Amino acid sequence: MREEHVQDELGRLLAPGRVDATAALELLIRQALAMGASDLTIEPRADRFEATVRRDGVIVPLAEGPRDALPNVVNRVKVLAGLLTYRHDLPQEGRIPADSFGADLDFRAAIYPTSYGDRVAIRIFNPSHKDYELPDLGLDDETRDRLSAAVSRPEGVVLLTGPAGSGKTTTIYALLRHMLRMDAERRARRNIITIEDPVETLLNGVTHTTINEAAGLDFARALRSLLRQDPNVLVVGEIRDHETARAAMAAGLSGHLVISTIHAGSACGVFSRLLEMGIEPYQITGAVTAVLAQRLPRRLCAACGGRGCDSCRSTGFDGRLLLAEFASMSSDLAEGIRAHMRLQDLQAIALRQGMVPLARQGQRAVEASLTTEQEVRRVLADA
Repeated sequence: MREEHVQDELGRLLAPGRVDATAALELLIRQALAMGASDLTIEPRADRFEATVRRDGVIVPLAEGPRDALPNVVNRVKVLAGLLTYRHDLPQEGRIPADSFGADLDFRAAIYPTSYGDRVAIRIFNPSHKDYELPDLGLDDETRDRLSAAVSRPEGVVLLTGPAGSGKTTTIYALLRHMLRMDAERRARRNIITIEDPVETLLNGVTHTTINEAAGLDFARALRSLLRQDPNVLVVGEIRDHETARAAMAAGLSGHLVISTIHAGSACGVFSRLLEMGIEPYQITGAVTAVLAQRLPRRLCAACGGRGCDSCRSTGFDGRLLLAEFASMSSDLAEGIRAHMRLQDLQAIALRQGMVPLARQGQRAVEASLTTEQEVRRVLADA
C-alpha cells in the first residue's frame, strides 16, 4: 500500500466514535513489513501521534493519527505483549506472539512513558534477514578468511563493534552457521551456547539462552554460570560493563572461544574501550584474537542509480552494503596496548599490518558507485 493510502486508511480506522485500534495497529505493522522495516515506532505528540519505521537504518515517516486514539492503540500493543494496560508510569517490555499479524515473525514491544503519553517501539525480528552465511555478508576474501580462522581457534575472544543497527547480530549468526558447518565437515561437534537479549533465531546445534535482568540474570552472571556447562564456544550478546568484560576475558584465557559485541568507534577503539572498562592490558592481549568493526551504509538503487523510483520508494537507495575493518592481535599491537598507547598510535600499527580502515572502504564504495559520500559520512560519524 502506498504511503498516502496508509494515511487515509489510518484516519478511517481511528475516526472519532468508531476507533478500531486492532485494525489500525495491524495496518501499521503490515505496512512496516511491506517496507522491509526493522522497527516501528509510535510517538505521542501534543496534538497527534506519529508512526515511523526504520528502513535500511534510516527513520522514515509512515503516518499520523489523532491524539485521542493513541491510548487505544497503545493498549492493543500491551495486550498482545502481555503487559499491564493500566500502568502508564513505568517502562514495560514484552514479546508479541509470532502469529499475531498473520506472519511467522517475532516482535518485541517496548513501552516508555513520556509527557504526552506512552511511546511504543516495536522491533521486528524477521528470520529471513538473519539467514546469511559467511560468504553472503559482503566481506572481502581476505577479511572473510581471517575471520573464519579466528573462530576456528579453540580459545580466545573475537569482538564485533559498531553502532546499533550495523549488522553485528547478522554477522554473529553467520559465524554460528559457519562454525556448525565446519564442525559437521570435521565430524567434531563443539558445545556452542549463546547468551542473548533476546534470542532472535534458533539454530539446530546451538543452545540458546536469554538474560533476565529483572530476575538478576545479566550477561556477566549468565556467562559465569554457563562456564560450568562444559561449553566450547560462548556467544555473549554484548559486553556492557566491567564485570561482563572481565568474565569474557577470563573465559577466553581458559580454553573457551568467546564471540561478543562491544561499543566502540573502530576496531582499535575496542582495545581502548576495554582499558577504560578496567580490564588489565595483559588480559586484553592474552585473550582478544580478532576485532571486526562494521557499518552499513545504504546501497544506491540499481534500478534508478539513485534518482528515485518505485522500486526504492523514491529514496534512491535499496538495501545496504557492508563496510568492515578487521584487526588481529599481533606482538606489535600487544606491546602498544601494554604501553597504553593512544588510539591513533594503535591504529597506525594496525594499518602497517594491513588493516583497511572504514573510511578507505567507504571511499572505494563511492568510487564504485555503490553508495554516496553523504551516506559514508553518515555511518562513519562516530568512527
